[in-house]
Amino acid sequence: MLVTGAAGLVGRMVTRAFADHGAAATALVLEDPGDLAEVGADRVVIGDAADVGLVREALADVDAVVHLAALPTPRYGTAQEGFGGGWR
Repeated sequence: MLVTGAAGLVGRMVTRAFADHGAAATALVLEDPGDLAEVGADRVVIGDAADVGLVREALADVDAVVHLAALPTPRYGTAQEGFGGGWR
């Protein structure tokens, strides 16, 4: 599994749930908080989920994605940043 936004509250819970059920989880995060292995992440990829090359790297050996990376509130960015993603 690839969990984007794995450092967030929900992302941590999802990553832990996968680990508790024996599923390997790759965490994709903007910044490594340093404790994602304790939460259950087998691998941590650091960078922006809008970076296509980075996401391709993070998808190595992954068969499913839980996409939780997002702005926590629309006040932190434009509508395009919050909903458009920037994928090309």
